[in-house]
Amino acid sequence: MDEELVGYVDAIVYTQPENGFTVARLKEPKKKDLTIIVGYLPGLQPGENVVCKGSWKMHPSHGRQFEVAAFSVESPSDILGIQKYLESGLVKGIGPVYAKKIVDRFGSETLEVIDKTPERLREIDGLGKKKIRQLTESWNAQRSIREVMVFLRSHGASPGYAQKIYKQYGDESIAKVKENPYQLAKEVFGIGFKMADSIALKLGFALHSPERLAAGIEFVLWELANDGNTCYPIADFIPLAAPMLEVEGPFIEKMIQELVKQSLVEQDGMLWLKPYFA
Repeated sequence: MDEELVGYVDAIVYTQPENGFTVARLKEPKKKDLTIIVGYLPGLQPGENVVCKGSWKMHPSHGRQFEVAAFSVESPSDILGIQKYLESGLVKGIGPVYAKKIVDRFGSETLEVIDKTPERLREIDGLGKKKIRQLTESWNAQRSIREVMVFLRSHGASPGYAQKIYKQYGDESIAKVKENPYQLAKEVFGIGFKMADSIALKLGFALHSPERLAAGIEFVLWELANDGNTCYPIADFIPLAAPMLEVEGPFIEKMIQELVKQSLVEQDGMLWLKPYFA
């Protein structure tokens, strides 16, 4: 059974940018010692408040660790957490010295000032227009990353895959996924039809939606190709694909004709993926 840990991130020990795998130290309330947490925690920063669900594991070299299966993050609310957050390198141009100056000036309202009234940062001695602009741009970029990660995780993408999706699409990730999540299977390495389908269905795409049928037909053809079939009789393909895609045969037959018109698949009594036909 999963346990739950709550605390703020004291430090990031290690992170792998490609997939978001992270080792961090967590400070739990009323506990003196820090807890080591490990897992796919993309974008995690020192000072953030985090709720982790997972289980305890014993690492042969590093001892007892908490392996995170799922997590949620809130911006830090206490002054120490806010200062650690700003010191972390999250916001370019702000190191320990300026982080302390900003927190000393604005206290617990620091993040709200940066978010809503960044011009007030001019009250800090040494912070000029250029540095404030750099700080604001970096802050907005990180907020965008967080919004994308939360959206993707809430629709079934694991943190590691959410990281890959963001790396592919950047700030357009949410719009791209909402428009046609099945494109993920073509454009994001490691994401196949089944994962894209899971995300799509959580977004409200119907089983017989054109986007799903088009991607599903190609998926079935690739599965058949993996079994050695460079093409497949159309008469046999439809009753094979219907239960795999959980839709009636006429929907598949109609979509095949549409894909043929678009030159995405070929038919000559047999159904072909374009590369094999070529």
